[in-house]
Amino acid sequence: MAVFLSGMFFEVTPGKIGILMKSQILKTSSNIPRTKTMPIVLVEKVYDLIGAVVASIIGVIILGMEPYFIIIGILVLTAIFFFMYYTPAAELFFKRITKAKFFSKYVSNMSEFYQTIQKSTNVKIATICILLAVVYWFIVSAAAYYVLIGFDINLLDYLKVLAIYATSTLLGVISFIPGGIGITEGTLTGLLTLEGIGISTALILGIMIRLLTLWYSAFIGFIALKFTGGFTFRKNSF
Repeated sequence: MAVFLSGMFFEVTPGKIGILMKSQILKTSSNIPRTKTMPIVLVEKVYDLIGAVVASIIGVIILGMEPYFIIIGILVLTAIFFFMYYTPAAELFFKRITKAKFFSKYVSNMSEFYQTIQKSTNVKIATICILLAVVYWFIVSAAAYYVLIGFDINLLDYLKVLAIYATSTLLGVISFIPGGIGITEGTLTGLLTLEGIGISTALILGIMIRLLTLWYSAFIGFIALKFTGGFTFRKNSF
């Protein structure tokens, strides 16, 4: 649990790529090889991405936005599932990314790496994980909804807030800016304004939503790092 919570601190990294540090934390705290945990951490974030895209598609439909947003979402999901289940494409993809210096230290045996990926993406596990990921986005969007309620704003129902929050967060991740800073808040502000909320109020709401979702969880993750040995990496642990 502590390792999972510590991963929240790395949500603020560009594209959430820092989440791979959980593999290093597991090696430092429990001496589990990074080559075994890195593919699992990677698959976890893929499921998180799928959950965000599905929540965004639901939101786009509810908001009645342009249908090409739905088409883009479906194309993204199609690409993800293609690389997950079409073996030649998946192997080519992972061979390419593991050539990078950053990833190479996490992968010593490509065959073992891909076998772990396959075990983590079988239909049963994938179905359960995707459903849990979607539920997660519904839950975290509830925090955004109650921020609006706290400001006595009742213009939006919960499902619209889900659409706005999921879409804004996804755009922030895609931007590859650390924490999606500026992009996510700007998108939140813009979409809330389109729903009839004044721009100054929408800006304040966007900042508050981010403080109580991303930055609150990052703070919890920072504290959890202390209990996982995240601040005491040894030289021989790299």
